[in-house]
Amino acid sequence: MKKTIQILAVLVLMLSLCGCTPGVKEPEEKGLSMEELLQKLDDNGTYAEYDTFTMLDFLAEEKQIIEREIDGISNYHEEAVDVLDVHYEGNNVYRMEIAHENLQGDIYLTFSDPEMTGFVMKDAAEQVSTYVLDKGYSLDELLEILEKGNEWLDPNRNLMCSFDKTDRYFNLWLKESSWGAGGMIKDMVHYGVDCYGLWLNAGTVSEEASTEAKLTEVQVKLGHHPENSIRIIMDDPRFDIDAQFYANDGAYLK
Repeated sequence: MKKTIQILAVLVLMLSLCGCTPGVKEPEEKGLSMEELLQKLDDNGTYAEYDTFTMLDFLAEEKQIIEREIDGISNYHEEAVDVLDVHYEGNNVYRMEIAHENLQGDIYLTFSDPEMTGFVMKDAAEQVSTYVLDKGYSLDELLEILEKGNEWLDPNRNLMCSFDKTDRYFNLWLKESSWGAGGMIKDMVHYGVDCYGLWLNAGTVSEEASTEAKLTEVQVKLGHHPENSIRIIMDDPRFDIDAQFYANDGAYLK
């Protein structure tokens, strides 16, 4: 009898080491409810998918996902998707039942960390996208990136420009010409993903110094390789620009 008890004790010890202690249940993994998850994502802010310049906002009160795709730099194509229910699948994976017009289906969100700063989304068509919180750059950080290009060139129009972080100044000029323009950068707006607007007092060199220059906007889209090229839009009668500018070191020829 004593030997039998010893054998049973050894078996119990072995099972416990394997995580299979008889009569002891593993704690059940519990995720957030629909309300809790939407509130957490709402509080976190905007999520961005950098390959497609798409942004998602989760609205807890409305139980909706707002999807915005950037058209140009400051314009958006926006759609609202209703969230019908949420199910926790385990391992940081949530299944959302959604409805958009006559379309219904599920999307899966796999979160990268407990604070939910990023996730991988898989839709009903098995398409996979990666989203991260869209924090954006400060003005100084943005100007530091733009300043690294030294001088930027639009080879189609021989236009050149530069950004000065120290003086917060934007210069624009026509290559091999006396025409030039520039202005102090007064403010910045982050449109989402890698799209920014720089507001400045801009005037051409032909305008009198005493004239109060008109406030205009330089819209900048960094893209995937801002060290090589950026997109600039200036919707102004004096500076009608929508072009890709390249670091003036021949990189655009590579």
